[in-house]
Amino acid sequence: MFVEPLGLPMLVGRVAIASAALTHALFATFIVGSSLIGAMMETIGYLRHDAAYERLARFIAFTLILTTAAISFFGVILVFLLNIFWPHFWSTLFRIMFWPLLLEASFFFGEAVFAYAWYYSWDWSTHDRLRKRWHLGFGWGAAACSLIAMLMIDIVASYMLTPRPPDQMWQAIFNPTMLYLDTHRIVGNLTWTGFGLAALCALAFLRSHREEDYHFYRWAGAVCFTIGFGALLVMPAIGYQYLLELRYVEPQAFYTLMLGPRSWLFNLVALLYGSIAVLGSVYILRNVRSLRDSSLRCRIMCNTCPCCQG
Repeated sequence: MFVEPLGLPMLVGRVAIASAALTHALFATFIVGSSLIGAMMETIGYLRHDAAYERLARFIAFTLILTTAAISFFGVILVFLLNIFWPHFWSTLFRIMFWPLLLEASFFFGEAVFAYAWYYSWDWSTHDRLRKRWHLGFGWGAAACSLIAMLMIDIVASYMLTPRPPDQMWQAIFNPTMLYLDTHRIVGNLTWTGFGLAALCALAFLRSHREEDYHFYRWAGAVCFTIGFGALLVMPAIGYQYLLELRYVEPQAFYTLMLGPRSWLFNLVALLYGSIAVLGSVYILRNVRSLRDSSLRCRIMCNTCPCCQG
């Protein structure tokens, strides 16, 4: 049965889809990055018996469950809008990419289960080592499920950019840009999440009233910023290989992105990347210069060195 169009201007649909997709993507990438960073922080704290890393991991777990709740809402809104404004496109894409989309939804559900179990069993895990190991398993389970869910949706995204015959499923899944997009997304998630967590730590630092909280959030912000800035430096190399592959596989898409009507978006990305790199370098330089005492410098960077104790 043919469905009549809504008669709304195309601009309305574009704005609606762009708003929902960008908001959904921000929360989704934060989930992947925070689950990985949070699991790593708790593991480091467990191995080194460091309460600071444990506290940072719990702080990250709290942000994870908040973003997990938000992404569920915005994901439903995105699919709803796709069915309203582009039903033929969405039904065709869903038919071709049925299994990746189904697996993405399944692993997202698994991520939500592990994330909530991870956060709400924190006090329960402090009683003995066996419970703590189970708790670490919850954290890494959330990280693994979120990462696999991201890989599934990257299959869909890369297929739309470099499509292959839909009747050959393995070629459609392992299309030429799939691995490049996955790698770029993983590093990009760590970048965005590291900076996002550092910003949250900065806000908590400004609202701190106790000396203990003051030092903790300063240290936690430095750790998260280091993760974000370190991942930021790797992204250009991966992005270059990604664009190089796109140039030879889909030259028309490459021209549209780099020289055509969408080139201004890439220029904007380059401008923002350069701004982040410069501001981040200035931030590091100012902090290094402000830490005149070597023991204070060591304490802020690692918080657990023997020279910093006492």
